[in-house]
Amino acid sequence: MDLRLDKPIINFARPVRALEPSDSAARAAGLFHAVGVSSLPVVVDGRVAGVVTEATILKLIAETLRDGGSAEQMPIAEAIRRQTVFAHRDMTVGQVAGAFASSDEEALPIVDEFGGFYGMVSRTDILAFLSGSLRPANIAGMATPLGVYLTNGSVRAGAGNIGLFLSGVMLGFIMMLSSGTVWAIAWLMQRITGLQFLNLLLPYYMHLNPKWLNAIQWVPPVLVILLVMLFIRFSPLSGYHAAEHMTVHAIEDGEELTPEIVRYMPRVHVRCGTNLLAASSIFLIIAGSFSSDIAVLLAIAVVIIGWRSVGGYIQRIATTKTPSPKQLENGVRVGQELIAKYQDMPSYQARGFARIWNIGILQSMAGLAFVIGLESLASKLFKFSLPFLGV
Repeated sequence: MDLRLDKPIINFARPVRALEPSDSAARAAGLFHAVGVSSLPVVVDGRVAGVVTEATILKLIAETLRDGGSAEQMPIAEAIRRQTVFAHRDMTVGQVAGAFASSDEEALPIVDEFGGFYGMVSRTDILAFLSGSLRPANIAGMATPLGVYLTNGSVRAGAGNIGLFLSGVMLGFIMMLSSGTVWAIAWLMQRITGLQFLNLLLPYYMHLNPKWLNAIQWVPPVLVILLVMLFIRFSPLSGYHAAEHMTVHAIEDGEELTPEIVRYMPRVHVRCGTNLLAASSIFLIIAGSFSSDIAVLLAIAVVIIGWRSVGGYIQRIATTKTPSPKQLENGVRVGQELIAKYQDMPSYQARGFARIWNIGILQSMAGLAFVIGLESLASKLFKFSLPFLGV
């Protein structure tokens, strides 16, 4: 027998908020849309007294509006129907699949022996699990020197905390290399021309002398950003970054996770952190280069209108590149690992600090802080500091 049939059904309980008879039809409609199930339990004195379905609530709202009433004021009491089929919390997936097969229910309340409510399980969830296609709805990820990292905020797979830390370390060294390259260019230009190009490396919000430097004070930060993108493009991070995006697309689109299929997925993803970095960079460059309220408003307008388009363009030309077969296989393997962990307990939801930790930002920021700390220590020992690292 397939071991999937023996999984406890409690692992598949959707944390749905129960309704009360006095709740409005509008509230019920909002919950239907939020939780993605077609029926909701109605609880009285802690026990499931019945359910309301999308069909009955739709009929109630239509009749109410036809009579000149309001969905916000119409209670759901008239739409409640008695529930005769339940999923008890000690049942297995196989037993609940049988209950669905012998009834017309699309979702069942999970209850204990006293009728206490634990959550909902849908026919779709069981079907997806038994067919091996149950997947998290939204996935976040990160590229690291050790490979792809993926998480839905509750379960995680791929490169662990060390990989996430090293991702921040690599980004820090890329920033340091970019800043050092700009310093070297400014030093060389100053040696060749005799003009004070090194003054450009002062914080670009400060007053510069001579006056002509003010006209090009935006050049160093823009050059640093371009060099950062160039170095990322030629690093392993860009290949793993693309493999991460392509794997996430395949999972969220319900595609089979194989290298043959994933290789045709897009490299650009709308939720990529590159979009936010692009937005912040655009704002800082425009607002920092021109000391006026109009410049700030212009920067805000540009960010609002074009931050995703700019972010997508940067993803295509800089932060992702066609992954190597090894990088693509790593992304597929990590995606399969994430799905397997998710299917083991799909209803589990990490909360608080655990969820923040799973995203991986803290580990990466720790790696970046480590590099900045090293640069700060070196600047004190050797009386030299690279620009643009904030130390």
